[in-house]
Amino acid sequence: MKQSLGLKMRLLADRCIGATAVHGLRADGHDVLSLVEEGLNPPDAQILTIAMAQHRIVLTEDADFGAHLFRDGLPSAGVIRVEQESPADQLAVFREILMEHGEALGSGAIVTSRRGRIRVAYVAAPR
Repeated sequence: MKQSLGLKMRLLADRCIGATAVHGLRADGHDVLSLVEEGLNPPDAQILTIAMAQHRIVLTEDADFGAHLFRDGLPSAGVIRVEQESPADQLAVFREILMEHGEALGSGAIVTSRRGRIRVAYVAAPR
């Protein structure tokens, strides 16, 4: 089931996410916390903790988030990871993923976009 166009999400933009994407997503009505604007540079594990506590989906280019979720078993409110995208393309990819994969993200999935291909990976529940 796809999320409706009207659903607004709570997002946390990692430091690698440009202002174009942050401002564009805000213009779409999403609640975006930007680590750059807040002057914060926490380690990735702490970013996941902050996002989980605030019920925010992490936006990033950083591959380490997958390791924290799959290897370390850290909880997640969802992660969108984009690779090799220009700032304008980042915004378009985030918009597409939020619209098409909102339900998966709500389940704590990591959605990765690389060279126009999107992959959704579900993290197994901790044992």
